[in-house]
Amino acid sequence: ELAALHPCKHIPLHELQERVGELAAWRDKEVICLCHHGIRSATARNFLAAEGFTHARNLAGGIDAYALDVDPDLPRYL
Repeated sequence: ELAALHPCKHIPLHELQERVGELAAWRDKEVICLCHHGIRSATARNFLAAEGFTHARNLAGGIDAYALDVDPDLPRYL
């Protein structure tokens, strides 16, 4: 919540397998997976790709890199 990017659908990695159906409308659209540093979101992206999400992407470096490189007003956290 501290550094959320909007619009965004928040699904923790440990819930992704059981909640993937919530993303069905985006199966053929670009989906950007993100997390704090980009590691868990890379796992999420790989899972979605295996589930047929042809345009799943990972935000390299995560929200932290985004805050540093794109939006310095976005709060950073440890």
